[in-house]
Amino acid sequence: MPIQVLPINVSEKIAAGEVIQRPASVVKELVDNAIDSGATRISVDVEQAGKALIRVSDNGSGLPREELPLAFQHHATSKLSSVEDLGMISTMGFRGEALPSIAAVSETVMVSRPPDAALGAQIEVDFGSIGETIEAGSPTGTTVEVRNLFRNLPARLKFLKSDRTEWGRIASVVTHAAAAFPSVGFHLSHNGQRALSVEPHPDIPSRIGRLFDASLADSLSYSMTRLRGLELQGWFSPVHVTRSNMNMIHTYVNSRYVRVPAALRALKDAYGEHLPRGRHPVAFLFLLVPPDAVDVNVHPSKEEVRFEDAGTIHDIVRRAAGDALAGMNTAADARVPSPAGRPSPVAEGHLPYRASPRPMTPLPSGPLFETAAFLQVHNSYIIVEEDDGILLVDQHALHERILLEELREKMARRSLERQGLLVPLTVNLTPEEMSSLEEIRDCLDEAGITVDDFGRNAVAVRSVPALLKNADPVDLVLEAIHETGGPGDRDSRLRELIARMACRAAVKAGQKLSTEEIAALLQKARETDFAGACAHGRPTRIKLTLADLEKMFERR
Repeated sequence: MPIQVLPINVSEKIAAGEVIQRPASVVKELVDNAIDSGATRISVDVEQAGKALIRVSDNGSGLPREELPLAFQHHATSKLSSVEDLGMISTMGFRGEALPSIAAVSETVMVSRPPDAALGAQIEVDFGSIGETIEAGSPTGTTVEVRNLFRNLPARLKFLKSDRTEWGRIASVVTHAAAAFPSVGFHLSHNGQRALSVEPHPDIPSRIGRLFDASLADSLSYSMTRLRGLELQGWFSPVHVTRSNMNMIHTYVNSRYVRVPAALRALKDAYGEHLPRGRHPVAFLFLLVPPDAVDVNVHPSKEEVRFEDAGTIHDIVRRAAGDALAGMNTAADARVPSPAGRPSPVAEGHLPYRASPRPMTPLPSGPLFETAAFLQVHNSYIIVEEDDGILLVDQHALHERILLEELREKMARRSLERQGLLVPLTVNLTPEEMSSLEEIRDCLDEAGITVDDFGRNAVAVRSVPALLKNADPVDLVLEAIHETGGPGDRDSRLRELIARMACRAAVKAGQKLSTEEIAALLQKARETDFAGACAHGRPTRIKLTLADLEKMFERR
């Protein structure tokens, strides 16, 4: 095929595909524009996870009538005018590609009025075809309605995820913007139901508490650090407030929510061995970087940036986290979990997102091993004497496997008992987490965990499996939300769920066990028909025969 210039309708769709990948991309671009307009109130309304409608309204500076057609021209922007400006970007939007890209794959209507105009103006763009600009009644600011997204691109529409997944991503975009701009009120609804509503707050901690959880925000320690022309304001969790993934590590560069690998590495270095294996801190990091020291134009959807000196990013985050941890001793002592292992309830009955050390499910009861000698070493492994050698046991992996097999057996027989909580435990969730919960709510119920709605963005945990009655109910639910949603059929989600429940409830490496507990664990292992590996594939025990030992010590 000879080289040819692509028709404009084809090139527009290619450009749109780079910027507008899903409904959340539309929301992000329109919210960025609203922020740049100086708005103090931004409302986002979506229907059918944004596929049917996305409406973003603001009370910002608005656009004069003559500029509305220009707003839908490619590379038309008010935010830069020369190559030099690309190195000094201080606005959220800047390329002039968002509106034309959105309009190329949707039916778009914009209505806008500047404060000094008596009337507003309206323009419609039908899948790239720009209509006339007409007068329209409008409050000060701008409203953009996007309907039937990707209707002219069936292949793109087909590859979108479920409505719950796409809605969750939209909610995440708005939540991140709301965290970065506490002086702006944000309101979000889906299919007519209000999902998020926050009025302007005087500071970031207040906004974090409103968006996520008040008790979580109260647990964070603040640190402000300056280094080599950079400034970092950070809020860091104590070592007993953790998550199973890095979703609660929020990094902002000049108020732009982005991925910053150097910051993640720095947090890992700062917290070091203070955290249990597989756990991550909660952190909100707000970096102020000179515009000429960061390139925000390296990713089509602006999810990543490139720093002139990534080493300084690592150093400033590590220093700030270290300072925060060093100052937490007194506060951390006041928040040590109660003897039962669960943090004391806080205001309104809400619990922190995660608290470790966690309560442990008791080891199974059973007769003592009176004929076997055993020894716990490093509070993690058990050495058992056998007739023909020794057995090296991983206490966590073994207990995890025992619990998993018991859960599977009782669920297969439909005999899984529930342990009702005397006082239901409530926890605030983000709209994104609420969406993920809906995907697995039936799996949770089948696994013995009862979760009821408790207000707009909160749930109440009312029961757990009796086998895991002393496990942290909030921990089990949050682990399920963050780790077992997404792709996969119901059966695979259920298998993943009970495997993670067993892992969370099992005794942990580093936990001191009594002689009776060790004996009971070993007895239960002998009575359980299970493979020699935990749910994650790690061995539960390793056998060394006398012949192995004699060979190792060169006795034969």
